[in-house]
Amino acid sequence: MILTRENWPAFQQRLDRLQPDSQPQWGSLSPAKMLAHLTFFFETALGKFDVKDESTFFSRNVILFLLLYVMPGFPKNVKAPETITPEPDSDFEAERAKFERLAQAFIDLTNKEPNRIITHMFFGPMTLRTNSRLLGLHINHHFKQFGV
Repeated sequence: MILTRENWPAFQQRLDRLQPDSQPQWGSLSPAKMLAHLTFFFETALGKFDVKDESTFFSRNVILFLLLYVMPGFPKNVKAPETITPEPDSDFEAERAKFERLAQAFIDLTNKEPNRIITHMFFGPMTLRTNSRLLGLHINHHFKQFGV
């Protein structure tokens, strides 16, 4: 599901079912750390800090295409680097509020400038429109991880 203003209510309903003590069906993230992980990607897309483009031809053209258009979802149990899985800044409720605020900011910016180019550290330059598809799939993956 693409992360858009129209689809946000469906994401919001699932987010509302996530609890501080929700247990993952796979992996080891806590709900708060999962939200901090996803928030990291909102922050990079919104230009809150610079990221180094570590993409390769293969990641930009093959892996990204497979993730966006072929695979039924993100693979499970992929160990993410520590840099993109930060410790939560605060408790679960504060992380959820930050996630919601940045999701709305991302959606607003994407509506205004869908063709703006941003840099994704693994997939290189992409438009906000493409990133909204990627983020929607990423959020869906982690919400499934917690059964919401």
